[in-house]
Amino acid sequence: MAPCLANVARHARREAGVESQHPPPRDHPPASASAPGCGLDVGCGDGSFAALLGRTATSVLALDVDPVQVQITKSRCRAQRNVRVQEGEFLTANLPSEHFDAVTALASFHHMPFEPAASEAKRVLKPGGRLIVLGVWTDRSTASDLALNLSSTALNGVLRRLRGRDVMAAPATMPTMSFPEVKQAARECFPGARIKRRRLWRYTLTWEKPKGRDQTRTRCP
Repeated sequence: MAPCLANVARHARREAGVESQHPPPRDHPPASASAPGCGLDVGCGDGSFAALLGRTATSVLALDVDPVQVQITKSRCRAQRNVRVQEGEFLTANLPSEHFDAVTALASFHHMPFEPAASEAKRVLKPGGRLIVLGVWTDRSTASDLALNLSSTALNGVLRRLRGRDVMAAPATMPTMSFPEVKQAARECFPGARIKRRRLWRYTLTWEKPKGRDQTRTRCP
């Protein structure tokens, strides 16, 4: 599982560094078997990340609430028998507890209330499993915000000239939490999590669920 998680983390960091769309489109997860290397992609979007995860994971559940994106993901992953695509909402999907080795949420966490989404991610992760969130920020109130917005806008312009304008088919929702609020909530919900704000209006959050104790009933403060 370690190589798979490394690939997920590397790809999430790369997305935070070079993804040019604002806000970003992203992936949805479905349910899968409780075998080592079991991954869940929450809000899978067009399935590009679920397909990438499926190259190394034993099984992947790609979940998305948008039926159009679910069909696109099914088409993209049709040759990958270890990738299962499911239409539904993460908070009401009734996924099994302590089932997944990795849970990824690329530009989907801000579509849900943070604390319920965090509690559900903790519940479905196996002890020792890893959560990787690629989130979206829109802060504009401090000098640091201004500098990051300016550099992100410049980089976004360069990427558009090099790669063309991104087309987003999935429904978009803007974040309602500031980045400081996300950091505070992450400290409370995911003790020891690593969170970093990045250019192109992204942040990354990674957290490993502690081993050795039952956390299936834990909730954020």
